[in-house]
Amino acid sequence: LIRYVHPAGKGRIFNTPSATYISLDFSTKIIENLAIKRSYTKIYPMEKGGKFQVGDPVAIENPSDLKASSASPSSRQTIKIRKTNVNNKEILLLELWRDGDLSQTKDITKLIKMVYNDEMFGSISWSPDESMAAFIAEPADPVYPDIWKEEEKDSKGPADPKEPHHPLNKFVLKEDFGEQMEDKSNPQIFFVNTLTGLVEASKLGNNSESYFPAFPLFTNDGGLLFQAYRKTIPRYGLIYCFNRPCNLYYIPKINDETRPVEQITTEFLAFSATFSPDFSKLAYFAVEKEFIEHCRCVELRCMDWPKKGPSQIIVPTIVSPKEKEFPGIYGFHDKFSPAFCGFLGDGTHFLFESYAYSFQKVYLANIVTKALYEVYNEKFAADEQSLLTYKNNIVVIRQSSVNTPPSSVAIKFDFDAAKGDTDLLIKSSQWVKLEEKSKLLSSDALLSSVLQNTVKQRITIPNGEGYLIYSNATSGKRGMITLIHGGPHSAYINGFLSSVSLYLAAGYAVFGVNYRGSLGYGQAYVESLLGHIGEYDVSDCAELVQEACAKFPDIIDPNKLFVSGGSHGGFLTTWLIGKYPTMFKAAIARNPVTNVDVMASISDIPEWTFAEVLSKKYTYPPLEEDAKKFYASSPISHVDKVVTPLLLMLGSKDKRVPLSNGIQFYNALKSRGKKAKVLFFPNDSHPLDSAETEVQCVLNGLQQLGENMPQPPFL
Repeated sequence: LIRYVHPAGKGRIFNTPSATYISLDFSTKIIENLAIKRSYTKIYPMEKGGKFQVGDPVAIENPSDLKASSASPSSRQTIKIRKTNVNNKEILLLELWRDGDLSQTKDITKLIKMVYNDEMFGSISWSPDESMAAFIAEPADPVYPDIWKEEEKDSKGPADPKEPHHPLNKFVLKEDFGEQMEDKSNPQIFFVNTLTGLVEASKLGNNSESYFPAFPLFTNDGGLLFQAYRKTIPRYGLIYCFNRPCNLYYIPKINDETRPVEQITTEFLAFSATFSPDFSKLAYFAVEKEFIEHCRCVELRCMDWPKKGPSQIIVPTIVSPKEKEFPGIYGFHDKFSPAFCGFLGDGTHFLFESYAYSFQKVYLANIVTKALYEVYNEKFAADEQSLLTYKNNIVVIRQSSVNTPPSSVAIKFDFDAAKGDTDLLIKSSQWVKLEEKSKLLSSDALLSSVLQNTVKQRITIPNGEGYLIYSNATSGKRGMITLIHGGPHSAYINGFLSSVSLYLAAGYAVFGVNYRGSLGYGQAYVESLLGHIGEYDVSDCAELVQEACAKFPDIIDPNKLFVSGGSHGGFLTTWLIGKYPTMFKAAIARNPVTNVDVMASISDIPEWTFAEVLSKKYTYPPLEEDAKKFYASSPISHVDKVVTPLLLMLGSKDKRVPLSNGIQFYNALKSRGKKAKVLFFPNDSHPLDSAETEVQCVLNGLQQLGENMPQPPFL
């Protein structure tokens, strides 16, 4: 379970004169002797003999020194950027490959410190004619003369201390983008001329006093569109946070400094821009007015190009959907990237994914009629679907369910047969599994039996819902582990989780819950929690647990209840064991928020505390009355009541919820004679997702539950 292979979330579709190919990245873990993550790429041949079918894949290991790679639209050229060692010196090397051969290499170490290749700033983008490429990178650090060396007396650098290269600026604070992005400070646009191999910083769009550029996107007229995050004071953490003002900008001619940069959107948030294949339309996601919650419902908008506005709302904000109605568009930056969502080849249909209640689905929006349809095939039904790649009329998705490990599926749409009818387009589509059988299930008879007999039951209360998951391979009553998602504006999704399968195999039932504030239930549901954390969310979770026990008395043993959560889920875990001290036998909290008052000063997202506790914008320092409310809303305020054994898992590099929050709670428990244990991971940040750490968390979690069972079923 720990080392199972799964599609990692990236892919590409490319064509040759003889066939179509799908390339997917995979991830796995190696745990014998050494816990490491390993990634590789599989290439699947498709459409053999005119039929849409999959051939035998070829696997290629991804080298560890590769920092970014992108093939041109025609697949004839590829840019690879490597961080490698030459003569005991680390250099950054740009390679240009043409028709399968290495044609040029360029040492860009003196120009670029690191290339950005992530969900917040994008990767390498190509011009339509493939003569240029663009990407976001961190410029090389200034070289400061050593003012103490006698031989450098005459070369002390600029005379003006205001100049960045002046020696006195060597240790000036460089603000970064917070959690998981502490090495990124000054993003700039860089261009590559694929004919000459010249690499240079953009003359326009960089070093702005008002924004940071991201996601460069070439137009078909020699210009460049890019997304830009507005600069704020203080600079907040960026990842997982939608409430960062962002707009779209346009450089009419990338080499003409007389043409100023144009701002083409006016919404508070406008991001993830994508052109239609003929460049006649520009689609993007947006929120009109300023908001304080970190994630929320967004709109899909579209404007004519090159007229540049006004935009039309294609998919609006859904405030309060009726049950089973489309609840709106939700997710995080990684899945709103143009690599995963955008126009199909007909230029009429826009593809995206979204949370919908406790599920994740893929949708097609008709830009002309504004009709919206779920991409669905009954024979391939799954609880969780996410986009891996798309091109023209082919889409590749990853799908899973609570009892079915992730697999990849290719979908082919027939534009001619549908004639613009979106419903017919989906119904006439061809679906092909790229992997027919799960190697995970075929390798373990016990696990296969447990998952094949898994049952999923929906449980509802007036303000929340949850899904009880158990296996009939286990008989009689059993312990139940409640899993609480973080955020709080995120969601529990009924997809496959290796930890859940391990709990089922160990004889437990698992209960995933969505409380007020969760995504996928309408914008009103998101906003209902603002100003009420430690109150509404706590009561919803407790009520859901009680309802599960009442509805399934033959499955759940009320004397064997456990709770686990990370981040805000850890906040709720530590709140629950304080407010309901006899409800749970043991608890697990990963990087939990335990003292909001402390978070307001040391987190990379201090404004989170004001939004969630006070329902207002951030001001610093907090007023005395604010600090009192912060403390009253925190689990630390109920630490005297805790009797439940607690296992804390903390990452030393966490900038979102610094480990001092968890350590403070641990010390408070131990000083009161309570049972508590800390796992401290020196090289991990908020997700706790390095290979060895994941293994340790899973196995220590099972140990924690087993030690506090009246009759441990394993160990």
